[in-house]
Amino acid sequence: MSMFVDICGDPHKGETFDDGVYDGISKVTIGDHETYGVVYMKIEYIKDGDVVEKQHGNMRGEEITELGFETSRGRASQIFGMHPTKISTSTHSVAFHLGADGKKFAGLHGRAGDVIHALGGHFDMVSSAHTPMPSVPKGGNYGTTWDDGAYDEGVKKLWVGESDRHLSYIKFQYCNGDILVPSASQVGGFDCIKNLIFHSHGKEPPEAPKEFALLQDDEYITSVEGTYHDYDILPNVRGLTSLKFKTSYNRESPLFGKIEGIKFNIQGEGSRTKLVGLRGISDLDRLTALGGYFTVAPPWTCSVVKGGLYNEIGTRWDDGIHATVRKITVTSEWPKIYSIDLQYIDGDEHIIHHGGHGEVPDTQAHSRAVLTYTIELDDDDYVTSMEVGMSNYYGFLSIAMLKIKTNRGGAQVLGYDPTGSVKYAKRLLFKKRGHKIVGFFGRTSDFLEDIGVYFEPINDE
Repeated sequence: MSMFVDICGDPHKGETFDDGVYDGISKVTIGDHETYGVVYMKIEYIKDGDVVEKQHGNMRGEEITELGFETSRGRASQIFGMHPTKISTSTHSVAFHLGADGKKFAGLHGRAGDVIHALGGHFDMVSSAHTPMPSVPKGGNYGTTWDDGAYDEGVKKLWVGESDRHLSYIKFQYCNGDILVPSASQVGGFDCIKNLIFHSHGKEPPEAPKEFALLQDDEYITSVEGTYHDYDILPNVRGLTSLKFKTSYNRESPLFGKIEGIKFNIQGEGSRTKLVGLRGISDLDRLTALGGYFTVAPPWTCSVVKGGLYNEIGTRWDDGIHATVRKITVTSEWPKIYSIDLQYIDGDEHIIHHGGHGEVPDTQAHSRAVLTYTIELDDDDYVTSMEVGMSNYYGFLSIAMLKIKTNRGGAQVLGYDPTGSVKYAKRLLFKKRGHKIVGFFGRTSDFLEDIGVYFEPINDE
């Protein structure tokens, strides 16, 4: 249940507003004024995967005088409005803080007119599913324990040093979101840069350590494989002999070290987890054990293709994420798709979920033929990409065709394109290397207005 925190500010000026409770916040835009402070706010909330925008204040700006935000990782936004050092001594100013221990900010309420007069908040419980969970370090227990903690975007680059019989050194570059720094090109301005944090363990070897870097901003490590063995010096002293890292783009790091001894695997619980930090044990010139912090990985989505003719009048739908797509059926009359039906399979029980969106039209009311197109996948098949063909229809773009490709290399057109020669006004391809399509979302009225997809890393093991 969410917690309601009362307003701070003037309880009489302006009109009351209450945005309600949402899943989270993706962006806050502030308008400030050199005399009145914060005069305008635009908040982009997240609700069931959709962005909901709320605006307050009328001046838009160039009697709350400053406003800052702090995240669960301890990062703080810049100060918006007039800093206390700029406020006249004759001006009555009272500082306030909105927060609730152990809860996340989920919505705003307050009072606003031309400016923002008062603010309060809704705070909700933080889902434990997104709390980084540590895994037990694999290997020995001799040496000094270290713990790098967890970071927003996880590991972006790593280096490993090798000796004759074991791994001697490891270094990680983590990314903890973005920070604002004074701009080098604009006086008084700020540049947004990545907040990079480095941790190293063990003894750096004379030769340069081997490097592995993640190539994409949205790529992350999903699991770590390795080996370790006992040493003759002390029976209870174990050292890591090899490591290999796997990523969400179905890539693997080079093998660090040699595969000798007992094999181990480090990964989170569940099918979609992301490595966001490392912990372990090291002793002088060797790495003894390694473990990690894992959290639920965000779903990959493709931007929605917008083909609505009537200014977004349809109903939004979201099938969410599933194990795999079994069947897709569309009902179409050139140049529109009227309806789409989706069937999914989840887990070993082969439970099928149906998503039927839009109404099947009455064929007698249409001059052209209304046709149905279907693709059905076998048990080991999955969808690797979807191409969307859009046609000009009375000056508007409409979704006219979906082209589905699978891991078997085949492709099937859903929509009118019997010879593959139709000239579309626009084509868009939904594809992500090393990923498969596991869900759809969109909007329909009398026809398919928008469509988007969810991706998940391919795991053929």
